[in-house]
Amino acid sequence: MRVGIGLPTSTPGASRDLLLEWSVRADRGPFSTLAVVDRIAYPNFEPFTALAAAAALTRRIDLATMAAIGPLRNTALLAKQAASIDALSVGRLTLGLAVGARGNDYDAAGIDHRGRGRRLGEQLEEIRTIWEGEQIGPKCARPSGPRLLVGGGSGEALLRMARSSDGYMHGGGPPRAFAGAAARARAAWTDAGRPGGIKLGGIRPRFRQPLLYHVLAAIDRRHRSQSQEWGLQRHLNQGALLIRAGQAIPQNSFLVGFHFAQLQFRGLLVE
Repeated sequence: MRVGIGLPTSTPGASRDLLLEWSVRADRGPFSTLAVVDRIAYPNFEPFTALAAAAALTRRIDLATMAAIGPLRNTALLAKQAASIDALSVGRLTLGLAVGARGNDYDAAGIDHRGRGRRLGEQLEEIRTIWEGEQIGPKCARPSGPRLLVGGGSGEALLRMARSSDGYMHGGGPPRAFAGAAARARAAWTDAGRPGGIKLGGIRPRFRQPLLYHVLAAIDRRHRSQSQEWGLQRHLNQGALLIRAGQAIPQNSFLVGFHFAQLQFRGLLVE
């Protein structure tokens, strides 16, 4: 189990220097993925712009949107932005897409929120065609384009995910909620006749014990010196809680998040 961290693009007061230094330090390890969230009606950095800056400064760490609000964007431009970051990062992008949970983002963009699920479904069908075509570039580092995860909890959303993506992204909640969402996503994947295993993901803004210690122990086992650098070491004395934590996490989970209030960290647990 690998561990990643979120780029604090939505943290109040986050500066250019903070985001750039954060990216460089995360690339050194122990983290495996650097991810961003997406809002319009909020004073956050635009996610694709932030990931482009991170791509230029990093060489190892994966990059991810958790999740970009697809229907707020023109599909051709969305495909081009994702392809550009995938090319700049040499194939390190995971593109997470969802319809978004807040109507004020649509109001701010001047876009009708009605029909956003249908619109996302159309985008999912079009975006790979764009990536595989010749008209809109650049070429992605991978022939089929970035890994594509789709969020949403309704039956319609799960059907979209199963038909047109590489896996499912859960928007948040405690570990048991993630496990339940993962089971429904697997069922939709199987019902759609998709071969192979589904990639599962979920962002968890605030980890409570015991899951926090499960994540931190995973960091510590692999990168003890970097764990000390990031100020995580003092959290690693709760090993008795790990068994309970592990029971709540799907074994093939792709992304889960954590937050350290005292350090303003937002992070991801990655398979």
